[in-house]
Amino acid sequence: MATAKESMAKITAHEKECAVRYKAIEQRLTDGSKRFDKLDNLVWAIYPFILATVGLATFLGWVEVKNNLESMNQETIQSLD
Repeated sequence: MATAKESMAKITAHEKECAVRYKAIEQRLTDGSKRFDKLDNLVWAIYPFILATVGLATFLGWVEVKNNLESMNQETIQSLD
């Protein structure tokens, strides 16, 4: 059976090993947080392009509608003549 000194030595060694592991885990979490911040910034950078694309599509859609209405009005006027 292990003596108290041996048990304390094992516990101390275990605590040192756990400290090293926890430091490595903390480092990995920090690195992951940095990568997440980078991805977050990339997503925010994409939003203006999405909004511009939607705005352009809407504008072009209105131009097409306007052209179709003008064409229909011209056809109607010609059919009345």
